[in-house]
Amino acid sequence: MYIFFTDESKTQGEEGKVYDLSVYGGLVLDKEQTQELTNYIYDLKDSYLYPQTLELKWRFKTVWDKMKKVGFISEEITAKDKPESYESFKNDYETLKNKILDKVANSSVKIVVAIRPNRLLHASEEQDIEYSVGAITKKFRKILVDHDKCGIILADELRKKLRDSDIINYEYILNSCSSNRQNLDGGKLLLVVPTIDSCISPIHQINDILLGVIQYYILEFMRKLNDDDWDMSNARNMLNKIVDKFYKSRSGGYIINNGILLYPPKITRKETQAGIFLNKLERQLKTDFNIK
Repeated sequence: MYIFFTDESKTQGEEGKVYDLSVYGGLVLDKEQTQELTNYIYDLKDSYLYPQTLELKWRFKTVWDKMKKVGFISEEITAKDKPESYESFKNDYETLKNKILDKVANSSVKIVVAIRPNRLLHASEEQDIEYSVGAITKKFRKILVDHDKCGIILADELRKKLRDSDIINYEYILNSCSSNRQNLDGGKLLLVVPTIDSCISPIHQINDILLGVIQYYILEFMRKLNDDDWDMSNARNMLNKIVDKFYKSRSGGYIINNGILLYPPKITRKETQAGIFLNKLERQLKTDFNIK
């Protein structure tokens, strides 16, 4: 059986500025890989003396606040008052993130993500989620067929993305993902579980770091579009560690529109602002990583 661990991450810049672009998806694992990576995160936290209740995230500032919340560091310690301590913790955490990327790079996992503009064609937040979940679910079904596996999707707290009054729309999203309208998998997609909290899911914590790498690359690409001299080599090097793990088509090894889903797909993008950006991003990905 394959388990698809999914999460959503919005592209954020300095001071938490949110850009109108989201990444949705994550790791596709079998049972053995799930247990191996779970144990790895437990052991990694122990090696840094982190409590197991500390949730790993991409942004260190977020982790710094969580370190205080779980009692790993004192509430009185601030980055301003203790800059050396802050930098020491930050450097350790950056090393930890790279260890996780190296672990993923040296495993046989598969990564599937959908990159999409928010509020595409004036879509609501619920529709944004539906687009992303629908895109990655359709691809997961194809993976299940190709590998003759059954599977489930475990999503990180998808429910909280919607208001309580949107529960009907929320149920519609899950039903549309779980139904077999196109008869792609003969019923191989067994279940979508929408309420797995990442603070208790080591795999979703890995996901957050993987999606953060993709976020970082996209953000640096945006900056390079505005400044041709912008150096995005660090972001490129980080993504390059895991680029080989994105799911490839069984015929030809294509990653674009397989492991990396650019939504909307090229055939329907047209000359919209979002479409033009996605075309440029697709060309940059192919150039930087020699993928197709």
